[in-house]
Amino acid sequence: MARLDELVANHKYCRDPETLHDTEGLGDDWIQVARQQQAGEVAHMFLDTYLPFAENGSGDLLYVDTRGGQQQGFVREFSWEVADDCDPVSASLTDYVDSVRISIESGTEHSGLLPTFEEGALIWDVDYSDSPPPVPPPKPTVIRIPFA
Repeated sequence: MARLDELVANHKYCRDPETLHDTEGLGDDWIQVARQQQAGEVAHMFLDTYLPFAENGSGDLLYVDTRGGQQQGFVREFSWEVADDCDPVSASLTDYVDSVRISIESGTEHSGLLPTFEEGALIWDVDYSDSPPPVPPPKPTVIRIPFA
């Protein structure tokens, strides 16, 4: 979870016209259209109704979608690659925080990360359990080059 000053800074940064995703192909009035959408609909940009509360370490944000509609209050991810074109992460901030708590208490994976403790500090390690075992590198081949 981010500090309040980080949340405010992220929100301002994401709303800055210089950092918006390219929406030119969506029409001149796209910003107005996106602002009238229901929660959960893809705006292809960061909206002022998105409330970011955490960052995933690679710069992507988790946010609460405060627009009206059936998915109001859902937690979603805002990615710099695909903007808000992501499935909901959780039905509410409360549910999300509870899922993190359960992950920490049980030591189970959450969002591709495993909670561990080192010297009393919570550390999130990448969960590679679904990855195939690494292929060992081939043995080096000796090449003999004659010198005159």
